[in-house]
Amino acid sequence: MPIDTQLIAVATHGPRPLADYLAGPDGRARGVAGAAGPIVVPVPGAESAGIDSWLGAPAADVIARCEATGNAGDLTSAVIGANGGPGPFLFLGLGDGSAAAMRKAGAAVGRRVAPGRTMITSALLGQPAEAVHAFIVGLLLGSYRWSQKRDEADPREPPGEVWLLLDGPDGHPDAVAAARTVAGAVALARDLTNTPSARKTPAWLAAQAVAVAAGAGLTARVWDADELAAQGFGGLIAVGQGSASPPRLIELGYAPAGAQEHIVLVGKGITFDSGGLSLKPADGMKQMKTDMAGGAAVIAAMSALGRLGVTSRVTGLVAAAENMPSGSAQRPGDVITHFGGRTVEVLNTDAEGRLVLADALPTPTRCSSPTSWWTSPR
Repeated sequence: MPIDTQLIAVATHGPRPLADYLAGPDGRARGVAGAAGPIVVPVPGAESAGIDSWLGAPAADVIARCEATGNAGDLTSAVIGANGGPGPFLFLGLGDGSAAAMRKAGAAVGRRVAPGRTMITSALLGQPAEAVHAFIVGLLLGSYRWSQKRDEADPREPPGEVWLLLDGPDGHPDAVAAARTVAGAVALARDLTNTPSARKTPAWLAAQAVAVAAGAGLTARVWDADELAAQGFGGLIAVGQGSASPPRLIELGYAPAGAQEHIVLVGKGITFDSGGLSLKPADGMKQMKTDMAGGAAVIAAMSALGRLGVTSRVTGLVAAAENMPSGSAQRPGDVITHFGGRTVEVLNTDAEGRLVLADALPTPTRCSSPTSWWTSPR
């Protein structure tokens, strides 16, 4: 997961926690590891943070001169006064303080995080748990980076850090933990989606799902092409038959004790979509490595259920195939038989999503057990 940003929650006390935190015995920010970075102060509210001496003027005056709007996500740099200070100040707009505004504000901070640098923010002082959760999710996802060379990154490069000043004594630990989990799941979905299709075959996606299941306490089962054909999953077989990489059906299961309801999540997992024989134009194929984003979202959501304490039973299904043109590809005019016996005439092979999802959309009432619900087509 390429969210390298480290979050450090600091429980604070007193009416001026930011000023008290910054005023170390040597006149610099205390307790901060790594190179100093910006101090992020919310707008409105900066005038009460006790930072006037660092700015060399009343904070309210500085805000006015910098034309800080206070709009959600607006970041405005402040000039440090004659007394110097622990680092540059950034005034951060929180908008109306809603969850959406706090998420946007957090994302703006996340985009400013740099490797080896430390930021401090008092934006969460006095905020309820919902706002803390939204801000941290936004911050972590705002710092998300993905590169094909990320596995080759220098391991000696330290991650960026963000110190979050939170109201003591506990600082909303549940909200912080839940935000980390949600951001991690979203980053996983982004990782899977961003991976190039040369690597991301249906078998690769299935292997990633199995690894996620092992780490999240989920059950996992994968149907290969032979099993899919034997069980009558004609949509998956038809879409995937033109590719050298056979299709897969992925099932992940989450079954907490005492669950009273069963929810089924179904995701499209087309690891590359050329359109098949109904070939897409070149520009239409540029982003088709992302045609499995629905499946990635299902895998990611399943990964977070246990840590979020979900009490319902959840089954996640991903219909994975690669839609390619070849001598073995399905043709317009072919008639295929889906799981359950329904027949469909294919008029355009670029309609692959509905064909694979029609195989993977049984009703929850058919999902009686994680290992037996596919055994008898209706």
